[in-house]
Amino acid sequence: MEKGDYVKVMGKDGFYVFLVEVQGRAILRVGGTKNIEQPTFDVPINQVVSLENDARQ
Repeated sequence: MEKGDYVKVMGKDGFYVFLVEVQGRAILRVGGTKNIEQPTFDVPINQVVSLENDARQ
């Protein structure tokens, strides 16, 4: 995954934007990478599914 990719989190509704991976956890943001008013949160990286991978292949 690359910064700015749209992702889904298993078990959560909605779409998120991937920011960075830190020690096996994905830092995500609701909305977009530049929308600093939206909070960030982290989840285990194995719960994140990139929606961008299919488009790049």
